[in-house]
Amino acid sequence: NKMKKTGQAPGATQNFNMKDDKNIGRAFVGYDASLLDNSVILGVELGRSFGDKKLSQTVSGQKYDYEIKPQLDVSARLGGAFTDNVVGYVRGGIDRSKTTQTTKLNSDAAKTYRSTKNNGFYGLGVEYTTESNFVIRGEWDRVKYKDNLKDDKFSISAAYKF
Repeated sequence: NKMKKTGQAPGATQNFNMKDDKNIGRAFVGYDASLLDNSVILGVELGRSFGDKKLSQTVSGQKYDYEIKPQLDVSARLGGAFTDNVVGYVRGGIDRSKTTQTTKLNSDAAKTYRSTKNNGFYGLGVEYTTESNFVIRGEWDRVKYKDNLKDDKFSISAAYKF
């Protein structure tokens, strides 16, 4: 995961430039339907990510902390077959996450804002299915949590098709 916060900090001349690279895990289940003689796939997926994502930066004496705790995601995907075993696809869905933002100015007490919200995401991927129905796939997804706070997820997954 590559989470990033950019843009103007409130009341400061300095911009945010927060970045965090972190490995997290995800479990998922899904269903695919093949259409048009197996040249097109249409699928749905339910996933659960594991691992928190955190960003922190001090701007003009004010400390900003962001923590994202993913809960669940649901998505649909539409793809096309390159060969009998290789499919490329686009994905779109909803990522439900808990966000905590803490702001602390010098020695003042910290102010914390918490929210649980559904965030849209989209992505691209390619998958290879072996003759024994094992699937290996690579994927990129982008989740936008709020203005200028986004998460680019790069993943390699293994699955089994029943």
